[in-house]
Amino acid sequence: MNITELLNPAAESHNIFDTTDMDIYNVVMDAQKVHEPSAVLGTSNNDDEEPVKPAPTCKEALQAALLLRKYTKGLDDPCARKVESVLSTFGQMTCMKESRSMRESKITSYFTHKV
Repeated sequence: MNITELLNPAAESHNIFDTTDMDIYNVVMDAQKVHEPSAVLGTSNNDDEEPVKPAPTCKEALQAALLLRKYTKGLDDPCARKVESVLSTFGQMTCMKESRSMRESKITSYFTHKV
């Protein structure tokens, strides 16, 4: 076997000159369908089905994390310690993300000036 056969195996080689524009279009459209969020999440865009629920808010996610931390605190298990660690990291990461998105304001901007 030479280097050309190794890099271009016969099983993978095909004649691209026989490919029509419609073949290329169909392949591209199939690839786009696979990469759409609805395909990844297992949902579809049909109007007959229930609407997709929005993702939980940051507040709801933090409340769920707090609830799980309370539950795992009473367990004496290495897996529970790992869950606590991950949830703590999630809480810290979320707080850091929120603090970075804050914008500076002054207390006087919340009051109206008397004329």
